[in-house]
Amino acid sequence: MATKHHHITRYIVVLGIVVPSMFAAYSCTFALPFENHDSELHSPSPESPFVVDYVAAPGYVPNCTQDAAVSLVSRFVDRFNDGDRQGLSSLFPEQSADVGTTNVLLDDPSLFQQYVVNADRGGPQSFAAYNREDALGYVAERHEQNEFLQIRELTVIPRSKDTVIQFELERRADDVPATLYAGKGGINCDQGTIYLWVMAPAL
Repeated sequence: MATKHHHITRYIVVLGIVVPSMFAAYSCTFALPFENHDSELHSPSPESPFVVDYVAAPGYVPNCTQDAAVSLVSRFVDRFNDGDRQGLSSLFPEQSADVGTTNVLLDDPSLFQQYVVNADRGGPQSFAAYNREDALGYVAERHEQNEFLQIRELTVIPRSKDTVIQFELERRADDVPATLYAGKGGINCDQGTIYLWVMAPAL
């Protein structure tokens, strides 16, 4: 059975990324005081084949180490590219926040919030899932199109109970030419899960 696609109709721009307006409320919680922060920039290596920037913001006890965050994101991308539904299932929270199409996202990293690919400003190529099963169904559909993601850069911003990620990646498939995407999300290193993932073509 084909996964039902939820088309997006309202947008804002967050860090240069066009995202659904329902993400606006939650994006405010991603705002961190970067004026005085410790940032470690790491070039690609065999362990991390993309550029990583680890930002330790003042006032937070880090929830996640750089290595743990890189490992979690790398596992997600590898399993996405392999179409490994069972492996991906363990990387998404089982319980959903049930935010639907509202503008309110819960500040609870133990719950699945959203998986959004805003490919064409809410057109037929865009997709939004609000629970794990819909997200996994979408991944299966994309695997049939030989979709492949490749992370180029990753910024890791640990907070007290979760960790924010910002990323650039290349997305390509049989029906998608190689395109640079920018995105952000939320990971829960305590549970080893990704509870929020939003991406769109880089502006």
